[in-house]
Amino acid sequence: MSPGEVVVLQALVNGPADTLIWEPLLDSLQAQSGMQHIRPEESVLIRLRVRSPEGCEAFDEVFIRVRAVEPGAAVYVPNVIQPGSAFNDVFTVFAGPDVERVGVLRIFDRWGSIIFEALDMAPNDPSEGWDGRIRGVQAPPGVYGYQAVVRFADGREKVLSGDVTVVR
Repeated sequence: MSPGEVVVLQALVNGPADTLIWEPLLDSLQAQSGMQHIRPEESVLIRLRVRSPEGCEAFDEVFIRVRAVEPGAAVYVPNVIQPGSAFNDVFTVFAGPDVERVGVLRIFDRWGSIIFEALDMAPNDPSEGWDGRIRGVQAPPGVYGYQAVVRFADGREKVLSGDVTVVR
């Protein structure tokens, strides 16, 4: 799972339970409940101790593995756009919450000339992306190069480059 994803743990207890002890207790609102809603940022071992009214105890544990997110793993850049279509009509950088800004987004024609440039833009905002036009005129179908610099919330930057195909 990814950091911050919600995990719901539910104790399946056979019979009445007098005491439930979660270790560590990550959802204090549900301390004595058989359910915990947690959002682990790192891998964690969760233990549950259950005591019956007669004093019998049972224990169980589960290890929740949170995979480290490599910088750039939560960044998506489309490889095809169809300007004027309902779904993929704009080229922009889509990213998860770990990406703070897109420092620069450039689109190049086949000769290497910059035909679009956006600076300091928000990720996931199609209104700031390339709409498939060159100086106000629809770009012809073809392959265009791109370069983007994304800034992560922890201050790191990553340069992305590739190509996008415009279809009409």
